[in-house]
Amino acid sequence: MRRLTMKRAIGLSTRRALGCAIAAVTFGAVGAAHAETVGAGSKPVTMQVALATKLPSLHNVRWLADSSGVVATRSEPEVPGETIESWSLSGAHESLGSGQFAAPSPDGRWIAFLDGKHWALRERSSGKVTPLGEEGAFAPTVLNTPRWSRDSRYVGIVDILRQPDAPFVPPAEVKDGVRFVDVGAVADGALRAAEDRSRITLIDVRHPQEWRSHLVPEWLAYYGDWGPNGQFYFVAISSWRGDTPTYTVLRRIDARTMGVTEIYRMPNAVMQGAAPRVSPDGKSIALAWDIDTKRWDDFNSLILVDAKTGAVKRLTQKQYVAAASYSWAPDGRSLYFIARHGGLDQVYQVTMDGEVRQLSSGDRRHFDLTLSPDGRWLSYQTEDGNSRKDVRIRSTRDGTERVVTVLSDVSGDYRLAGFKHVKWRSTDGLDIYGYVFTPPDFDPKRKYPLYVDVHGGGPAARLYLSGPLSLAISNTPLEWHAWATLGYVVFVPDMRSSGEYSPTVAAQRYGSRDWDWTGMQKDVEDIESGTRWMIEQGYIDPQRVAVFGHSAGGGRVNLLLTRSSLYHAGIIHDGIQPGALGVMLAFMSGRNTGSGFNEIYLSNGQRIADNPQAFLGGFMFDGYKSHTPTLIMVGNQDKGAVETQSAEVLFTTLRMYHVPARMLRYPDEGHNPLTAASALHRFGEIKAWLEKYIPMPGSATP
Repeated sequence: MRRLTMKRAIGLSTRRALGCAIAAVTFGAVGAAHAETVGAGSKPVTMQVALATKLPSLHNVRWLADSSGVVATRSEPEVPGETIESWSLSGAHESLGSGQFAAPSPDGRWIAFLDGKHWALRERSSGKVTPLGEEGAFAPTVLNTPRWSRDSRYVGIVDILRQPDAPFVPPAEVKDGVRFVDVGAVADGALRAAEDRSRITLIDVRHPQEWRSHLVPEWLAYYGDWGPNGQFYFVAISSWRGDTPTYTVLRRIDARTMGVTEIYRMPNAVMQGAAPRVSPDGKSIALAWDIDTKRWDDFNSLILVDAKTGAVKRLTQKQYVAAASYSWAPDGRSLYFIARHGGLDQVYQVTMDGEVRQLSSGDRRHFDLTLSPDGRWLSYQTEDGNSRKDVRIRSTRDGTERVVTVLSDVSGDYRLAGFKHVKWRSTDGLDIYGYVFTPPDFDPKRKYPLYVDVHGGGPAARLYLSGPLSLAISNTPLEWHAWATLGYVVFVPDMRSSGEYSPTVAAQRYGSRDWDWTGMQKDVEDIESGTRWMIEQGYIDPQRVAVFGHSAGGGRVNLLLTRSSLYHAGIIHDGIQPGALGVMLAFMSGRNTGSGFNEIYLSNGQRIADNPQAFLGGFMFDGYKSHTPTLIMVGNQDKGAVETQSAEVLFTTLRMYHVPARMLRYPDEGHNPLTAASALHRFGEIKAWLEKYIPMPGSATP
């Protein structure tokens, strides 16, 4: 999605960490917990296993009208299409046919869903399918299920009108026998071709072939919700490109007249991605919104907007609220929501007075939260570091939890690594989370090589439970188990720019007024302080420490290796540009020539004309400061990889200064490996690099 591309493109820079971290949890617990987390199976986890373990997924779990169970769409690995399936509270399972984005109506009669290129209604009693509206030329891009009006009369659909990706062909002109290209015209045409548009479609189910749409004038709209009396609320986001003002706005549409009313607008804000949830009495709209920096979703809080006046009330202060993760209690006195927790998100409840209570716990990520219509049950999906995924329900009365269905659990087949959620204290006292995977035969008295894996995503990108090489293929954490099986302790650190570490972090970044637009310098301190903390645990060989970084993580590893001598091997995988200069060159040249970019938005409110130094800084030419053997891997820009100019400069510089370096291009793929063969090749190259520069005990030293 474009949002991820943008975040990857503008994530940048960092400085050497100062001092050692103070342990926030004792890692002696890993040894004790290890026996509980290692799988009971006997087969080892290899990278081949990690790539072949393609797990089913559920999308958009929603409650049936009578609160007797849930319905969701299920996708199976390497099987085209998705199916609509339901589970009762006792776990009884039923398949309801093919489709996506299933949404049961409040009266229990219908399920609205996407059937290929068009929307449709399935009658629960008979199974009869009725098309909704018109069929488009292409399947729409959708982020959420349709929303039903409270009386089940209307279906509200928010979708994004997109053409299939295709290269823009520059229109060559011929004059007096000479071919030439008008570069400005090419840029304007490319911008027009790339612009997405969103629409809000409201359909009266009594007349399913009739429909009325509102084409959103802004860049994108993601989510919507119904209030009483046929009022549909949605959030629109203006484009960040060019020199037009950016903003995010909450509006409502009257289903009878299609009249549009603006409720609340936040100037300069973009990429909020907020999902409106209207209170039972229709007086307030809940939104996950960055109310502090008012720009990006750096730290989302739960806010209430008055439906009449647009007045804003903040409910949460300390939790990063996940988008579209919140539901009103039936009495309107509280909201249930998901908040980030170092990659393992948890369930919370907040009252209208701002009192917050954590409901879930444990080393699991909770997501896809919904409340049953009768208010008695919360449902959510969970996943952990051992590739177990399931759907659970929790009583809102006494907090009892039970599993409705298990989607995947490989622990009976494979001997898994130990998995632990950890926290350490960074250089300035901020506590940062991360994951640690230990070898299946882990002995805390031994010395192990350390493999540090720095995640991508840039600002506000959460720590996730998927290995970077296998992300687009199997989407599990088993890649890290494969490294642990080879004898490495794997450390997956988070960093403060991922967003959940208080609004102050983003405020400091926006206030820097220098080249470090996305806080890379402080992120590097977090990564290095976490590495030092790992070494302090006593079972890491400080002479055998490697660091890997993908995408935004690759940019941070690039900076880290020019500032720190702690690492003995480095791997940069399709890393982002090294600071403001690299970003500016990428956005103002090559395929982007003439397109321009929003300098105010990308640079914390600065213009090149006012502060040129802020656009020229970074570490693009700092490779000479690194003494770490570095493996660089890049993809094809035409297929979605990061612009390779910065990687080329780094590789050239390392060779000039006689630092061992190797650079590999993958011309058939973009930002991530898309085939098992490609992922295995990269895994093998990394493994060979580690064996050469941080060899296992007893192996030959290069």
